[in-house]
Amino acid sequence: MYLKKEHFDMLINLRGEVEPSDIRLVELKIQGLVVDRKGVPVLTQAGGVLAKIVPEVPDNIFVDSAVIIALEEGGFKEFLAERGVDERIGRVLLQAYRLATPALFYTPELLEFVAGMPKTGTYEDLVTYRDSFENGRNMVNALQAMDLLRISPPHPRVTFSVSREISDYLALGQSLGVEVPLIVRRSSAVWKPKKFVDVLPSFVTEEELRVLEALKKGELEEGHLLERTGVNRYVLMLMESKDLVERVESGFKTSYRLTKWGERVSWVASPDGVRALVRHYRGVPPRADWLERAREEHLLGHGPTDRGKLVLEWLRGMKRTPYLTGEEAAILTGSGGTQQALGIAETKGLVTEGLDGSVRLTALGKQVRRALEYAKLQQVKSMAVFMTPEMYSVLETLVDRKVEVDRAWRKYGSGSDFWGALVKIVAKNTGIRPEKGDKILKLLRLEGFLGDKAVTKGGKLLVQAWRRWFKKPWGR
Repeated sequence: MYLKKEHFDMLINLRGEVEPSDIRLVELKIQGLVVDRKGVPVLTQAGGVLAKIVPEVPDNIFVDSAVIIALEEGGFKEFLAERGVDERIGRVLLQAYRLATPALFYTPELLEFVAGMPKTGTYEDLVTYRDSFENGRNMVNALQAMDLLRISPPHPRVTFSVSREISDYLALGQSLGVEVPLIVRRSSAVWKPKKFVDVLPSFVTEEELRVLEALKKGELEEGHLLERTGVNRYVLMLMESKDLVERVESGFKTSYRLTKWGERVSWVASPDGVRALVRHYRGVPPRADWLERAREEHLLGHGPTDRGKLVLEWLRGMKRTPYLTGEEAAILTGSGGTQQALGIAETKGLVTEGLDGSVRLTALGKQVRRALEYAKLQQVKSMAVFMTPEMYSVLETLVDRKVEVDRAWRKYGSGSDFWGALVKIVAKNTGIRPEKGDKILKLLRLEGFLGDKAVTKGGKLLVQAWRRWFKKPWGR
């Protein structure tokens, strides 16, 4: 969006003497707030929503992409006040923004501008590029109006990112051979943007690189791998949860081998650097400190680097399994956590951290929190890691094999025979050897995910939450 007071006033004066060429009217059409019907300008649903608050709109109101981001993320009250946006106006603006379908506006100059512009960076980067064009300011405004460019509110520095549709916009404009100003509705048959699959961030550490290097020559037994690399078992479990290594249970030994992604990864990438990359991929300006880290790690330049593109490919294709820590349980249940832990929690889809540092639980985070409320929360929070891929596979198996578990309970009742039956069910369906399965079952009971007769409500809710979000490579 890109709106000033005169745009709002025109929303309630369309029946007056408005020339079709009036620049404000053209700008309202581009933003999806007005359309022509039989040659007459009329309000769209989004335009109608905004028209209702025109009497309340102050003279100093100024709405651009930074205001929309501030409203989406919450906070930024001083910034919004400076822009003439109070709480009620903000709610209506956000509603209209979500309802609107901006059109695509083309001129030869705008296509030239988009073809060479940086795709993400600091505001200073954008200004330098903008000022190299005679009408650069107008072009930046037009791209915001079309929702193809988003500029952040100060946090404290300002950053920007182009929309994920920018390449489609450019390709369509070039195919149309634009010679004069042209407006194309997004509902037009010629507008066919690429399908977008959202992703979660992740990260790769130095320790994990040592493991990947050690496995390049082939599968290794767990003990030998730990000895060769100097890492602990938790590192291997975390790598399994990120689809970098695969655990192989065979007889009385556990081994690890590289997945297809583990074979390709050969660099360190921090949670903050990848968070910047993912925000840009979503068309959202990254935090300035994350952007700096992403540039240091060669994930972003004026857009995703070759390494950044490979990371995005990994994030889109990885199969995630749970690796959840006691500190993450504390974060989800309101006990707080370190900045590093918050960043890692975001890579697991549990929280999102805004530009202003505010932290919100995601839908998955809320579902996991609900599961924890039915478990032994204090015990879970005291654990370094309360859920590993191995533990989750056991928990999921007991949920899936409920009929077998119930049959064993009816046959044996409580006691060692029933417990032995559970161990056998786990071994048969997961390949985990009995002595290890026994330890995992005891851990699940200690944490409150396994009861006397079956999986508890907390355990069922955890499996339901994970399946809902991670049944396939993460995306929505």
